[in-house]
Amino acid sequence: MDHDLVRNVLTRLTALGILHAALAIVLALLASRIAAWLAQAIARIHPVHRALALGLVPLARILIWAGASAWIVLTVLAPEDNTRLALVAALLVALAVAGQDELRNLVGGIVVLLRKPFRVGDIISSDGVYGEVVAIHPTCTVVKDFEHSVITLPNGRWLVQPVISNNLGELDALVACEVPLPFDRDPAAVRDLCRRAAMASPLVRLDRPITVSMKIQSDHRIAMILTIKAYVYDVRLEPRMRTDVLSRALSELKAAGHIPRLAEYEL
Repeated sequence: MDHDLVRNVLTRLTALGILHAALAIVLALLASRIAAWLAQAIARIHPVHRALALGLVPLARILIWAGASAWIVLTVLAPEDNTRLALVAALLVALAVAGQDELRNLVGGIVVLLRKPFRVGDIISSDGVYGEVVAIHPTCTVVKDFEHSVITLPNGRWLVQPVISNNLGELDALVACEVPLPFDRDPAAVRDLCRRAAMASPLVRLDRPITVSMKIQSDHRIAMILTIKAYVYDVRLEPRMRTDVLSRALSELKAAGHIPRLAEYEL
């Protein structure tokens, strides 16, 4: 950066200007936290709008900090036109040289906000990571898995790696539960039992489709794999819904005599 440019900027700094800049930063931090608090309150009071409310928080934070930064530069420093252009050019060069990774992550964050491959509150799966998106920051995404581990992912990965969203902004989500059985069981009977087990679960939406598909697995021993697919009311209840459906299905199958002996399960 040119020494004359630095000298020109520093000469415009006063004690009152520094105080105004500090006040702008404090207000921006306060506004950012208020926005997050309001989104959480809306999510608690109106769960149906949880994904929309939480999804607007990252955009609100970017706008708040961008506004605070612009106010500090234009009002506190009040540079001349040439100085403004020089400051912008110097900032871009510094970002390009010193923060290539962060710049890539920032671009990834902007892509997420614009294209919305997932939103806050979505259950996503990507390269071994599976859990709920709890926050989308400008340079990283925070995911909480169902074992309550918090995983921070750089946003740059979304530019090159695929991501699967189970609910894409909706409150409900499709959940798949697999039940392995020996090949000699009656397909129609076990499918009907699994469907009835899913319909009996209080966590399953009965107004959405419930399907039971079957495939044959023959790695070591021939077996049938039944996959129960149903919608849960809230994506956060996915583990409870899967456990409940599987428990009911196994109980129904056991009562009907379809549960095999332990030796038969060795596929």
